[in-house]
Amino acid sequence: MNTLWQTIVNRAMSLTPVVGVLFLTGCITPPREKLGVDSDNPAFYFQVAVSPDGKSVAATRLPADAVLVFDTATGLETLRFLPAELNGRGPNLFDRGTRLIGPAAVAFTPDQGAVAAYWMQHRRIIVWDVSHSNCLAQIHYQPGSICLALSPDGSRVAYEGTNGNLVVQELTNANPTVQFSLPTHRPQYLTLSPDNRWLAAIDKAGTTWIWNVQSGRLLQTIPKPSIGPMTSLAFSADGTMIARSERNLQIWRLDPREQLHFFESPRLKAGTRLLGLTISLLDDGKNTDPTAPFTRNHGAGPAAFSPDNKYVAVINSAATLNSMQSKPDMEVRVFSLETGELVSTLDWPDIINGLCFGPDGNRIATAGKGVEVWDWHTGQPAR
Repeated sequence: MNTLWQTIVNRAMSLTPVVGVLFLTGCITPPREKLGVDSDNPAFYFQVAVSPDGKSVAATRLPADAVLVFDTATGLETLRFLPAELNGRGPNLFDRGTRLIGPAAVAFTPDQGAVAAYWMQHRRIIVWDVSHSNCLAQIHYQPGSICLALSPDGSRVAYEGTNGNLVVQELTNANPTVQFSLPTHRPQYLTLSPDNRWLAAIDKAGTTWIWNVQSGRLLQTIPKPSIGPMTSLAFSADGTMIARSERNLQIWRLDPREQLHFFESPRLKAGTRLLGLTISLLDDGKNTDPTAPFTRNHGAGPAAFSPDNKYVAVINSAATLNSMQSKPDMEVRVFSLETGELVSTLDWPDIINGLCFGPDGNRIATAGKGVEVWDWHTGQPAR
């Protein structure tokens, strides 16, 4: 995957692991973290979720293997979770290639409880009730699996089972609810719709597969786009649309299948491109193809729909001279789904890996080199 997104992930995952602590069991407690960028913290945040009442935001942190919960009003850390089995593990257990040790997903239940799914040793997935430190499910998965997903309400987990089929399991029921066959390639990405009606997967060929969770019936497939690898999927709150991130962002209606919008990623302006090319050519010949970074747009990152289905937000490179020189300069762009117009841009001076809307639709939470909650109408932190 030769996109900015792969560079971002590789940079984050190549950091030296740091030892976390189990905040819930009375071990030594580290200083509380705060919302915002922390340039001295070597960890990166990935998945992010906002509680139904909007008072808390949770994010997975790697390589510290922790899930942190923050108060959105004060910005202070209120909870830190790390399974005892991972406390103090050495860097030799950290699989950079497949990321199979550490937190994989986080969500909030309707009663404001945090749920987290972890990749564990010996090909296990464990799902935790983070708020009470209870194990909700322990699952074995297919060797070589690289993706799983929690439903946005924390009630289900989707993964690749030991028989190679995709499984959606209710966390209140020990038995899998439905299994899905992916006949062509193994899944590279999974996601569940907020209404729990649909499961979507991206296979190795870049095709999108969408199934009905209740019946197991395949609803449809959407072929791989002509350019750029697929990187992520996101359902709208009502389950009628899906966003596909690749070099650009596509919005599709599910039934009947129809592409509604195509949002192109930012491109370098001519003056910036010329300056960047000049710097590259003066770089002692280290860059074997100095024109490459300046003749294309970087891929779209993860996207999220607003709760009222009127807006979609997507992570992009800001397409500045910094971003062309592997110095993160990122932004979140918000588009109107009614008009197709760009309505807001949130500028961020470092990496952004994940995002989601708050329950009122007026705020967006981002995770990357820090966690932040934004008023997207103004483009400023909400606190």
